[in-house]
Amino acid sequence: NFTPSGFSVSAGSGNDSVIDTPTNNFPTLNSLTSFGGTSPQLTNGDLEFTMTSNSMYPMSTLLIPKSGKWYAEVVFTAGGNSQETVIVSNPFLQQNSSGTSATNRHNAINYYNTDIRVDDSDVQSSLTAVGLNTTIGICVDRDAGTVLFKNNNSNVGTAVNLSAAAGSTEDLVFAVGRGSSSGNNISGHFNFGQRPFTYTPPAGFKALNSQNLSDPAILLLFL
Repeated sequence: NFTPSGFSVSAGSGNDSVIDTPTNNFPTLNSLTSFGGTSPQLTNGDLEFTMTSNSMYPMSTLLIPKSGKWYAEVVFTAGGNSQETVIVSNPFLQQNSSGTSATNRHNAINYYNTDIRVDDSDVQSSLTAVGLNTTIGICVDRDAGTVLFKNNNSNVGTAVNLSAAAGSTEDLVFAVGRGSSSGNNISGHFNFGQRPFTYTPPAGFKALNSQNLSDPAILLLFL
């Protein structure tokens, strides 16, 4: 028996008791991805992020499967400069896209300030702002080919078709970004389901983890 020290089991992002195990693996944020040679600043098991410039794009380590319905949550805890962005994007495009500002690099479907964007164009405007300390639910329906964002469990606009994006959406990740390097650093944390979600995912949506993935077509047998 051990006496826990410096270990929290309180609910929320500081909960150090997670169900991520070798037999049921969940995504974290990818410390190896970079934009223009700049990697995101990650802490607390690579679930918390700080973006000091618009060259940082924290992205999930696991690809969103090509079928099924998948859910994750993100909370921005610091920033407040209306530049916080939640992104569902092709990871290669997100790492290598160009543009004069980060708002031109937010590929595929993204929730930026009060707008829903496809690539760099607003398709739904004057919606609820992303805001600080609100739980942003990301609902990726691969069967319907749509992305829907939720703000404190309320729909933000309507679902957007992935087919509207200019680049390939065959491979997708959950990600965040910022629209400008000016202003305060932007910080926050992801929850891919290794901790209890703040809100119950919509019907049919699942956490992205290895136990929820289909068995591969070819199984390897090691003797």
